[in-house]
Amino acid sequence: MLINDMTFNELKQLVDSGDAQAMLEMGELYYQGEQIERDTAMAVALWERATENSDNEIKLKAIQRLVQFYVEKNDEFAAIKWATKEEQFGSCGSVLNLFEERYPHKPAIYGGVKKDECAEVLRSFFKQVREK
Repeated sequence: MLINDMTFNELKQLVDSGDAQAMLEMGELYYQGEQIERDTAMAVALWERATENSDNEIKLKAIQRLVQFYVEKNDEFAAIKWATKEEQFGSCGSVLNLFEERYPHKPAIYGGVKKDECAEVLRSFFKQVREK
């Protein structure tokens, strides 16, 4: 679907009917502030909805967009939260949940460890992704 071929109201109707691709694209409109007033909260809400009940390709695109958004906001925790939910490879609530497995030990979670270094790795990665 190409946004330019649709009016905002036509795209909204698709969103309201549950079309995940339309949610992904309308989220981008809200994020960019094109054709409508910029509203990043609405963009995120639409991208999150697009991850639910959609095919893997659209779900992956929505997750990637959410990760990119949170990296740009310097909210690496939220970025990692979405990245680990990725359907095919995630380890925290998607393919498996490492924290619910029956290991003889319980994993400890520490926040902020190598925060700056990890943030730079994520920024660099998504900069490369955006440049492609």
